[in-house]
Amino acid sequence: MEMPGGVLLVELKSGDLKSPEKVNGFFERLLREDERKRVLVDIESVRDATSLMMGTLLSLHLLAYENLAVLKFTGLSPKVKMLFSLLGVDHVIQAHYGREEALRAFDQVGAPPGYEDAGT
Repeated sequence: MEMPGGVLLVELKSGDLKSPEKVNGFFERLLREDERKRVLVDIESVRDATSLMMGTLLSLHLLAYENLAVLKFTGLSPKVKMLFSLLGVDHVIQAHYGREEALRAFDQVGAPPGYEDAGT
């Protein structure tokens, strides 16, 4: 779904995160063929996360980084947020409380470390 500011919203469920090949293939096409540079991933329906699921989220971040895109997450459950913190993922992946907050963050001045001007 297209959001304001040219941000593409993608909603992922637990089952999606258990299929890294499928999700990575989808994101690779999205970033390379459709040239999406701003993607917001909503994982609100993911209540818990295994190591495989956390690895899938990190691989999405890496794909975005490799394609000079900005990827943000929203809808983290308290348990997933705790896992992000325990694993140090919260220092690498940008996660926001809600969609509106995440959309505003896309427009804040300055990109996160490692990102060049990804623009819109």
